[in-house]
Amino acid sequence: IVLVLKFPSETSPAVFDGITRLPLWSNGYNFGHNVGHGVGHFLNVHEIPPCLGSTEKFGLKKGNVVTIEPGYYEENNFGIRIENCYEIVEAKNLQSGSKNFLEFEVLTFVPIQKNLIVRELLEQKHIDWLNNYHNKCFSVVGRFLQEKGMQEEYNFLAEACTPY
Repeated sequence: IVLVLKFPSETSPAVFDGITRLPLWSNGYNFGHNVGHGVGHFLNVHEIPPCLGSTEKFGLKKGNVVTIEPGYYEENNFGIRIENCYEIVEAKNLQSGSKNFLEFEVLTFVPIQKNLIVRELLEQKHIDWLNNYHNKCFSVVGRFLQEKGMQEEYNFLAEACTPY
């Protein structure tokens, strides 16, 4: 849900924490880690601020690089987690024309396993986001694989990135 949002600059990360957890909360589930964190330099992976957690006080700003990594773990049974890196950029296509709104722009391109998704739980805007994301994955990574002559990997990527 959070990936399709446009939001005012300096929005508290606690907002994203709640929005991200909402589908799980609505069904009585939760996860025990932050939604995401800043990505640092000099190998400081969990740079704070920013941190996408319920207690974070620093607002998100244009140019921040963060992870968004929701997950769910059932002890001694299974775990799932999607983790990508995003840059916070000025929001595009706003009716108001405001320059004070931001959105997440993906930086990492790894296909999301569609066979692990329950389509009926998604709204059309989420399916559109997933299809656009896979289109970008295929465009960016597919070009690289073709240049390297990695046909088997290219074929796998093409299948993984088909529209949902």
